[in-house]
Amino acid sequence: MAITITLTHSELADKIFNDRNSCWSWLGARGLAAYLIDLSEDIGDFDLDLVALNCEFSEYTWRTLADSYIFFFTKSDYETLLDGSLEERLEILDEYYIDVIWNDAGTIVIRDF
Repeated sequence: MAITITLTHSELADKIFNDRNSCWSWLGARGLAAYLIDLSEDIGDFDLDLVALNCEFSEYTWRTLADSYIFFFTKSDYETLLDGSLEERLEILDEYYIDVIWNDAGTIVIRDF
């Protein structure tokens, strides 16, 4: 027997945010929840696996993203990630095939690779 529960955006964000094995900010959890709801509309229902989410997605500030992948970026791209406009930053991530799930002015959620 399977029991299916449909979660609202807020309920899903709350589950992601309150997962003890992760460290999502409230904004990051809401951004990831929005992405997952959009995904479910495209592919249909799926099981919520918080462990898998924590393995597949990560939240960063722009500085921690640049510092975490410093070996990956050119010096110019690294500096743009720190001080560039949002559009310039997203263009760089696109060039490196980094899948941006959600972002705001200071926080970004990516699909890990």
